[in-house]
Amino acid sequence: MVSSFTKTESTGFVSRVMSSFVGVLIGILMIPGSVILLSWNEYRTIHRARGLNEAAQVVVTVPQIDAIDANLDNQLVHLSGRAESREELSDPLLPTPRKLIHLRRSVEMYQWVEEVETRTRDKVGGGQETSKVYTYRLEWQPNRVASEKFEKTSGHENPGLAFDSQTTSSDQVFVGVYPLNASLIDSIDNWKKLSIDTAALERLPNAQGGEFSILGNYLYWSKVKTIAKVSEPKPSESSTAVDSNSTVAELPPTPAQPASATETPTTLGGNSVPSGAANSSTREPQIGDLRISFDSVEATDVSFVSAWNKDHFEPYVTSNQERIERLYLGKLSAAEVFAGLQQENTLLAWLLRLGGFVLCGVGFSLILGPLSTIASIIPFFGKLTRWLVGLVSLLLAVIVASITIAVAWIAVRPVLGISLLTVAGIGVFALIKLRSSNKSNNSVSPSPSSAP
Repeated sequence: MVSSFTKTESTGFVSRVMSSFVGVLIGILMIPGSVILLSWNEYRTIHRARGLNEAAQVVVTVPQIDAIDANLDNQLVHLSGRAESREELSDPLLPTPRKLIHLRRSVEMYQWVEEVETRTRDKVGGGQETSKVYTYRLEWQPNRVASEKFEKTSGHENPGLAFDSQTTSSDQVFVGVYPLNASLIDSIDNWKKLSIDTAALERLPNAQGGEFSILGNYLYWSKVKTIAKVSEPKPSESSTAVDSNSTVAELPPTPAQPASATETPTTLGGNSVPSGAANSSTREPQIGDLRISFDSVEATDVSFVSAWNKDHFEPYVTSNQERIERLYLGKLSAAEVFAGLQQENTLLAWLLRLGGFVLCGVGFSLILGPLSTIASIIPFFGKLTRWLVGLVSLLLAVIVASITIAVAWIAVRPVLGISLLTVAGIGVFALIKLRSSNKSNNSVSPSPSSAP
């Protein structure tokens, strides 16, 4: 079922101007904020790179992982081998214990979701009309969507979850005889889907007022009768979903699928799933139904660097107080591990540079915002002014960001610093040319007509 409604609000010219001047104050704060972020990021990047270079010079590769070497105490070590759990993990809904590194239960509920589409239109005189289209539809979503925060709550109530998502991790994960700490264990993240057999139904706990069914690799829970006991809709009928308020929701009919001698492909909530002897028929889901799946991390090859301290691992601290500890999947040499760390440092640096640049650009656009707001008395001029404000803000952001980064780098990398200053100079030149062009256009006026 899909329903929607539109809510329209109008904002007067005076209110828009007042809001734009509030934006000026925010923009004034954002500019120095971007400079601080960019400066700190360059310091962080250089500091981290120096720490990684130092650590790469002192790391020791452990050749044998079947016996602890007492000579490695308080040293940065590199280990590569198979990480295995010595602890069995289980879930109340998947009670068979297994030796796993991680076990995750993911719970989705069939529930209402709200989508909002905003449309804005300038009006003659400087006012603005804003229309918000609220659309409500039923979907499988992880966790519970807070329906009480919907614009229209009536008829779109989502019930609570009977079971929550959760993750269990082993505390006893070893590479050879070396135990991993919690941070290293959390970094092992090659998740794989766990299959669920129909025999698991017999071992499930109390269903908390509902009943379980298994379809494919999903465990379904519902307060209504089990899926196996619900008859299929006739081909000529549209499937329906009924919520807790008895609102009938039209859903697309189940698509035709090729038949099989042992199982019939069927559809549950738009997902094609097989049903065997335990679930000979299906129905469309109802609000509050849960779809539960399980993922696990089993024994796998890993490589990592960390400091060994008598009987445990801990982050290695360099002379400039950088903390070094990182695990990667697969068998890698120490050089490859540090190459990955350097790449991560570079990637983070560029992401923060982008963030600082965007912050600076938004700040300038807010400062210049009143110009486009005042010009919007005539919608065409408002759009043109917004385009010019965006262009000027972009150029100013390029100038400020380039100068800030260049000043931070010029002391340690003159070539890069001077290159960035050159970029800033080009931006200043473009801004001056743009201003000069506007002045020359404004100064040109038509010659007065000569008298006959």
